Amino acid sequence: MSYHLSCAYPCLGQEDVDDKPLVNPGEFDTLDALSPASQEYNIYMLENLPPKYKTYLGTCADKMGPSGISECNEDVLREILTNKPVSREAGKECYMEIRKFMFRLYQLKRFASQVSFKTNEVWNRCSAEVEMSCVYPCLGQEDVDDKPLVNSGEFDTLDALSPASQEYNIYMLENLPPKYKTYLGTCADKMGPNGISECNEDVLREILTNKPVSRECCLMVVRAGKECYMEIRKFMFRLYQLKRFASQVFFKTNEVWNRCSAEVEMSCAYPCLGQEDVDDKPLVKPGEFDTLDALSPASQEYNIYMLENLPPKYKMYLGTCADKMGPSGISECNEDVLREILTNKPVSRECCLMVVRAGKECYMEIRKFMFRLYQLKCFASQVSFKTNEVWNRCSAEVESPSSSHDHTILLS
Repeated sequence: MSYHLSCAYPCLGQEDVDDKPLVNPGEFDTLDALSPASQEYNIYMLENLPPKYKTYLGTCADKMGPSGISECNEDVLREILTNKPVSREAGKECYMEIRKFMFRLYQLKRFASQVSFKTNEVWNRCSAEVEMSCVYPCLGQEDVDDKPLVNSGEFDTLDALSPASQEYNIYMLENLPPKYKTYLGTCADKMGPNGISECNEDVLREILTNKPVSRECCLMVVRAGKECYMEIRKFMFRLYQLKRFASQVFFKTNEVWNRCSAEVEMSCAYPCLGQEDVDDKPLVKPGEFDTLDALSPASQEYNIYMLENLPPKYKMYLGTCADKMGPSGISECNEDVLREILTNKPVSRECCLMVVRAGKECYMEIRKFMFRLYQLKCFASQVSFKTNEVWNRCSAEVESPSSSHDHTILLS
């Protein structure tokens, strides 16, 4: 798998990276103690930046807010170099460009070749934290300007490209890594034979103009899975006519996914429309499932950090959901539900009763939480249909006449 794909989720290819801090906290605070010659180096480098690049960096700084650079930039560098976590950030393209620039400064350039994984890891952690806090409405999202980026008429002209712009796109497409091309093709296939041609433009239209896509398009999107959906979006915003929006569409891209997955889930009677085309092969073998909890110390630390930094109200909500399943619901039944989702081995009727007693909202929220754990997050984008299918099977089984007696006892 190419570098680009392995960086989409921290679980791929990253476990072998040395996670020791590059500098200790005390040394970090002395990095700005520059000699006159070093200061001259930085001044010369700054003065000789291309004017358009200076403007671009200024625009990126503005997107972080009036105090974004001064308050946050040092903290981001501190996390990259010393592993001390920061809070939150401003669009991946801008974030990466500001990082590249900072590691051209004299006092930091010696670390430039060592920080590519860590720089990406900080982005992944921040974007995952922002996404994790997005209960409806998304926490912190109320400050995001929800005005359309283009109007409807302008959107229809985006594909009117000059010959030079068309050449740019052709060059970019021809130079994609072969494995990445194959991956995108597989994602397109998951959307169905007409998914890309019919639905792709509508998704872009919603992201840029706020015009919602149809339920049929939502079904195609959800059928592809979140990882494919996000990867196709990233690719589309590398095209010449769209790349200027790339740093502005993170929240909106995620919002479209959330709306579509919620709409599909809501409309999924038994069986779910469109589900017959989904590959029902198990994601892991039974034996492999039993080894998923064999975590490295770094992976365990990831889970502990994630748990400790859950919003207090969300922790309380998950605790309430666990209580609804009964005193042994989480410990006995949770592993069995995960096993069915990943290996297709059905849970028992007793476990189904616990699941249904918790209610669908709690069941789905506990699933979402579980697939944020280090050992399971690689599967998060692949299990939306299966997670829903387990609920449908359990609720149908609990409602059947044969289970009415137990239903009365356990759900009363």
